[in-house]
Amino acid sequence: MIKVRGAAAALILAGALPAACADQSAQAGCDPATAGIRWAEPVTGSRLIEVTLHRERARMPPEGEEVLSDPFGPSITGLEAPASWIPVLAGSLGAEIRRTVGTGTAELTGSRSVFLAGGLDDPTNTDSLFWTGVTTVSAGFTVGCATPASGTFTSWTETTAGAVTCGSRSEPDEELGRQARGHCPRTPSEGPAPYLRLPDGYIGSPAPE
Repeated sequence: MIKVRGAAAALILAGALPAACADQSAQAGCDPATAGIRWAEPVTGSRLIEVTLHRERARMPPEGEEVLSDPFGPSITGLEAPASWIPVLAGSLGAEIRRTVGTGTAELTGSRSVFLAGGLDDPTNTDSLFWTGVTTVSAGFTVGCATPASGTFTSWTETTAGAVTCGSRSEPDEELGRQARGHCPRTPSEGPAPYLRLPDGYIGSPAPE
């Protein structure tokens, strides 16, 4: 489980790295809003920021056991830069990719309405996971000051949520769903569904010969 608190969270939002880790520092007075920004080809991805485990399928958030908490916000790597650069870089990159780029910690907005799809291949396993994730974007940049300042800006463009049934053999369609499934305490093994003796009048897997 990953938790970010206090100074670490502030570091992410400020977008600055400790001096020992940064390749260079932005020149005093260098303003990306007026100096101009050149971008390398952006790279997108996805990552989970929250997963909760629910022991009964009927249970819905906010109940459940937290199994992952990994807050995500914009950051600058390879360059020490002030916090004021974050919204400028986000706006510039957003114009480049024609998407809104986040300037703060990613949060799921609006109501969380998800449902569990698929049946239980193992009826004894009623665990389910509800997850929240983000679409990430990262790109190298150069600010055209007297001494050019270069680094990599990483942020997010949207949040999404979903649910995973741990008792199903089927892999979720979404990449984030497949990542979340890895947090299931157990999942059915591959192969035919196990034989369960059901009461008369119910349909189940055929009895083994």
